[in-house]
Amino acid sequence: MGTGNTETNALGRVAAALERYISDMNENIQKMRDAARDCSDNMGSDKYSANAIADLEECTKKLVRAMNDAEEIRRRLIDTKNTIEED
Repeated sequence: MGTGNTETNALGRVAAALERYISDMNENIQKMRDAARDCSDNMGSDKYSANAIADLEECTKKLVRAMNDAEEIRRRLIDTKNTIEED
């Protein structure tokens, strides 16, 4: 893959990009939840909006799990980077 310095630089860039992605996704997940709350407030117990809100909540739960997985990958990248730098 290259020299240790090149490897650690690349790992650092990937970890930083992943961190930005996770942050952006978490903001968007919150926006989706806010929109669902607004919809519920505005539509009350309308059957169609209630179904859409339930579907959206299921989607956001999956996205949160995916962001947790992405965070674990980011931590592993940083750990690998630190291990290479220590050697």
